[in-house]
Amino acid sequence: MRGVVLMQTSGFGTLPNAVASLALPFQIPLLMIVSERGTLGEFNLGQALVCRTMRPVLESLAVETHTITRHDELEFIVDRSIKQAVATQAAVAFILSPLLTGGKAFAA
Repeated sequence: MRGVVLMQTSGFGTLPNAVASLALPFQIPLLMIVSERGTLGEFNLGQALVCRTMRPVLESLAVETHTITRHDELEFIVDRSIKQAVATQAAVAFILSPLLTGGKAFAA
């Protein structure tokens, strides 16, 4: 069995140290699914700030990322990326765009 980490964008804010000091040096295949907030009308400044920094942080750690925006691309991207992460003992982050999930509904 393999595990996966599920989080919102804000949950990612606590993760870089664990990724950089544990998963990457010990080559633990790490699968992250991040429900993206902080865009498309977000009212919470904390969500917006983490959203703006999430991709650059992952890139600086050499973690492959895929932003998924459509259902028809989901199966292919996830299947191939999981196989690659396990084979190369690497980390991968799947960022679920509000275009895919519908995002959070905000009161007017």
